[in-house]
Amino acid sequence: MDTHLQQAADLDEIYRAGNLIAGKYRLDQEAREGGMCRVWLGVNVLLDLPVAIKCLHPGLRCPELAHSLHREARAIAALQHPAIVRVFDTGELSPLDPYIVLERLEGEDLRQLLCRERRLSAIEAVRLLLPIASGVQAAHARGIIHRDLKPENILLARDDAGRIQPKVLDFGIAKLKWGDRWQAATERGSVGTVGYMPPEQAFDLEEVDRQADVWAFCAVLYEAIVGDTPFSGRTLEDMRHSLIHDAVPSLVETADVDSSLGSIVERGLRRDPDARWSSMRELGQALAHWLSARGVNEDVSGRSIAAEWFAESPVSSVAPRVMSEGISTGSDKTTVPFPLLREKDGATDRQEALSALARLEALRPIRSEAWRRNMNASVRLAG
Repeated sequence: MDTHLQQAADLDEIYRAGNLIAGKYRLDQEAREGGMCRVWLGVNVLLDLPVAIKCLHPGLRCPELAHSLHREARAIAALQHPAIVRVFDTGELSPLDPYIVLERLEGEDLRQLLCRERRLSAIEAVRLLLPIASGVQAAHARGIIHRDLKPENILLARDDAGRIQPKVLDFGIAKLKWGDRWQAATERGSVGTVGYMPPEQAFDLEEVDRQADVWAFCAVLYEAIVGDTPFSGRTLEDMRHSLIHDAVPSLVETADVDSSLGSIVERGLRRDPDARWSSMRELGQALAHWLSARGVNEDVSGRSIAAEWFAESPVSSVAPRVMSEGISTGSDKTTVPFPLLREKDGATDRQEALSALARLEALRPIRSEAWRRNMNASVRLAG
């Protein structure tokens, strides 16, 4: 047998219910399985403390993924935030078999909730996801981009009193900034989940920054309210086609949501990253103002919206202005229209998209040569 396969088989025997890891973590049952990792529920027998243990799939153990899991542990450990799962420990059974010990949480993920309820009211959805916006903003402040926000990675944990505390899970494909260099936690390629990837991520461009998380967050919020993702597609190619040809769907039309919330979400789903909310903080503040205007003072975890979102600056009686559809050219506040692809007489106006890209180039350098090349090629091929 191949040495690597033999090592994988030997290590797989260790990860079985009842076994001890590192002499103190007893494995009880496997709870969650993702693309690269598995999560076990267990107990720290020395402290009698329930924990969760994350490890690599046996067949995927390699130096690159082992290094990725170590970096994930360090990244999460630096984030002391109630909406991000806590790291207690990390270690390795071999150089290719690291593990992370996390806080053990009780509850269901957002996907399970949506499967049961299908959709939430707009106020319920915003109250539920505001803590996630806060947690992701905390990650961004540390130079960490999640890159895979989706309902499955949002756990609705419950404390002993039954109160819900949403938690961001799985930073396994996060993009981390060490010093002045960005490093992806996985190899180059289109990483993420179809339905929640913005254009720059779906088309595998270099400039995947925090705007990708802003887009994904708005896609999750849209789905929570409507019951479906804003852009359809069962495969990556389908998703790319939808991102090019389909207009950003309107919450006002699909879910009878008021225009102010519709504008907030639609701005977060714009194709050009620079036309979205500039940060998760700015997006969260807009959503917080929207809730406050409707008499809601706490998010789902019971945290004061004013304390969380308005404390760093004077609370204004005027909510942040939701920009009209366009690109600001600078301090003069001039806005040049950036038309989204619209349906005209049953066909997508592809020329309108190309014209918009040309106007963007005239205003400022396009984000990258790859961005322009991929978007233009996609419009041509789709025709």
